Amino acid sequence: MKHILAFVVLTIGSCFPTFCQLKAQKPLPKKKLSFPNRPRFPKLPYIGTKEFEALLSRAIIIDARNHIEYEVIHIKGAINLPVGKMKKKDLKKIRGPRGSAPIVFYCNGTTCQKSYKAGEKARIWGWKNFFVYDSGVFHWTQAHPETVLFFGKPMDKKTLEKIANRKELEHVSLSPQGFAKKVFSNQGYKIYDLRDRKERAEFPLRLPRVAKLNMDRFVQALKKNRIRKNKLLIFDTSGKQVKWLQFYLEQHGVKDYWLLKGGVLAWKKAGLDARGKPGK
Repeated sequence: MKHILAFVVLTIGSCFPTFCQLKAQKPLPKKKLSFPNRPRFPKLPYIGTKEFEALLSRAIIIDARNHIEYEVIHIKGAINLPVGKMKKKDLKKIRGPRGSAPIVFYCNGTTCQKSYKAGEKARIWGWKNFFVYDSGVFHWTQAHPETVLFFGKPMDKKTLEKIANRKELEHVSLSPQGFAKKVFSNQGYKIYDLRDRKERAEFPLRLPRVAKLNMDRFVQALKKNRIRKNKLLIFDTSGKQVKWLQFYLEQHGVKDYWLLKGGVLAWKKAGLDARGKPGK
């Protein structure tokens, strides 16, 4: 397996480098990964990066994440089949023309359960010759950026560095108290609740100037320039979806936006009520 590329040296321009340019970076020592979800799925066949490299040219690669995640970053040639929608007939249709070709499932990384759940479905359905690459797309990107697409384009040095350094996310993430302060700052912020209807019903937030859109509808509105480019406050249930949303916001030139760190779950844990006030 090739050495993991060193992100800290990727500081040259934002052009789209060639395959060789990306591969020529000084390598960092390998970091041993831990796999906390494997004990929950003991019967699945796992592969590491070296084994995945050997299968890459002939495997059917399935990205088990949702379309929003897939659109941001995915391995070239991977088929997007969200685990929540995956049915036995889908796998049969995908593998049909290629007979007994190996199937490899992946998702984000070692703490993401989507590849495990996809593999477990395949196991229960009696499928053979499939594997779970639970190191995930971000680890694979570090090792093989030349095989990865970011918003449909080849990975470049600037993006590779940005993916490795998620400090930018911290810079725009606010604690529940800080987020509430912005809400009531009278600075004209527009608020977006990206939860689905069921999640909103469980804990409705009664904040001013709130637009209620799920993630997919928000992204579609953003692509059609129906979302303004500044003064946005955005939250979801757990803070996980907005991590992906940041890539979309930057892609479409949105400035002055803030995300609720930890989502509504953190809001509740902080003791704030539905109107952003400390609970009694």
